[in-house]
Amino acid sequence: MLIVSIGRRKIPQAEKRMLQLNTREEATGSGRECVLWGLMAFLIAVAALLSPVQARAAVSEADSRQTRLLQATVALDQAFIPTQIFLQQGDQPLALEEMKMFVRHWQRFADDFSDFRPKSHWPDFVALTTGMVKRAHKALAQGDLESAAHTLNQVRVTLHHLRTRNGVDYYPDALHAYRPHLKKLITQAESADNGRYSEMQIRQLRESWARAWPRWQAIRRHVSQAAFDQQLFEFSDGRFVALKQAVAQQQSALYRLRRALNERDHQAIARMAVVLEAGYMRTFRAFGDLPI
Repeated sequence: MLIVSIGRRKIPQAEKRMLQLNTREEATGSGRECVLWGLMAFLIAVAALLSPVQARAAVSEADSRQTRLLQATVALDQAFIPTQIFLQQGDQPLALEEMKMFVRHWQRFADDFSDFRPKSHWPDFVALTTGMVKRAHKALAQGDLESAAHTLNQVRVTLHHLRTRNGVDYYPDALHAYRPHLKKLITQAESADNGRYSEMQIRQLRESWARAWPRWQAIRRHVSQAAFDQQLFEFSDGRFVALKQAVAQQQSALYRLRRALNERDHQAIARMAVVLEAGYMRTFRAFGDLPI
């Protein structure tokens, strides 16, 4: 047997060859591990680069779908608002004609957007609204205008709150949010006893005015500061000017009511009940397929 001397110890030649082979294998194995770690680092780097791109694509798709939802909502209101107005006027034939159009738009909306916010009970409220739309349509077709109007108002309130809770920014929802405060003001302004208001009634009217005023100011600013999306709502320049005039009409009515309250002008306060309703309805009808 051949002996190799290493330091003080003599190693057999065969063992030396094994040591050399093991050393080469360790070196080769370490090299393979370096290659694998390098490949993994490269893949991680590529994934890091792709993630923002994919995230941006997902955000873009979500924005696009929300835009389509807003466009579909505009189409809904273009038929829904005339239906409500004709019902208020007691015109069943015109209300029924608009209602049929609204039903078609709603069916399309429900088909396309029932899963818009699946984790927030959005589908449940869409299904609930579908039932209300069917009941309103049936009541209107049977000539029960009061029931149809009541159910359609439930549709309006439900859709308003559904959009608001899910972060869908839709300008007419500011009108819906203002409406209860306006109704309270009008009811109080109509409550005069032989044309006179008590001090308590004046105080209640002032409190209601203080809640309504900032909400209408927000509506006015949105229009006056060029934040209004004419393209989304399909407003011509002429229709947009008419909308601004309607908003200004309501603004003026609120201002005159405050002055009447400050001056204790009982007759002027009573007149404002009619003027306030007219200004609001002129603004609201702008979003229906109706002249302003």
